[in-house]
Amino acid sequence: MRNKKLNLFSTVMFGLSAIIGSGWMFGSSQAAQIAGPAAIIAWIVGALLVAMIAMVYVEIGTMFPEEGAMSRFTMYTHGSLLGHIFSWANWISLLAILPIEAVASVQYMSTWPWEWANWTHDFMSGGQLSPQGIMMATVMLFIFTFINYWSVTIMAKFNNFISVLKVIVPIITMIVLVTAHFDFNNMGSSFSEFMPNGTSSIFVAIGSAGIIYSYVAFQTVINLSNDIKKPSVNS
Repeated sequence: MRNKKLNLFSTVMFGLSAIIGSGWMFGSSQAAQIAGPAAIIAWIVGALLVAMIAMVYVEIGTMFPEEGAMSRFTMYTHGSLLGHIFSWANWISLLAILPIEAVASVQYMSTWPWEWANWTHDFMSGGQLSPQGIMMATVMLFIFTFINYWSVTIMAKFNNFISVLKVIVPIITMIVLVTAHFDFNNMGSSFSEFMPNGTSSIFVAIGSAGIIYSYVAFQTVINLSNDIKKPSVNS
């Protein structure tokens, strides 16, 4: 199984799939509530901040391709104690991704407009998962777990298909929304309207609206660097 490593396409798809998750919808909604139209700046600033961190990790990752590299690097640079603490923190954060995505998937399913999918509308009640929704989220959690556990190659094949959809769907959504109605007046006609909660709201949105959560998903590629063909080139 070790010989079956990820090629460049699968590596790129893993990175895109991790970054283009539920954050592009939920993060956008939450950031707009916190910072108003200035949420656009929050996404740009967040991208720049994470890019500086990512470039360092990418450089190190190509030099020392290891499984779970994000945790192991801390052990190498700061010792086993801090490395152990950071590994646990990183593991807990990664562990939270599966249930979050399972809940997000069920929320999406509850809005399916097709007649054959009317049964999914009972998954949400009062903005929260209903008992049926919790059961479906549990099923999704098991599905995601088995796909990830089975093997890297099977996960890669499944992820390649999903990633293409995750790229196409947002692009189509943006085109449809802009074509249907795009009004620059929504950005406000003054500084106070563009940034109703002040400049501090931009930084609050970066940390609490899921913007950073979306961007730091680049670490998926670093953690899988030992399973990538020619990691010094493809990572």
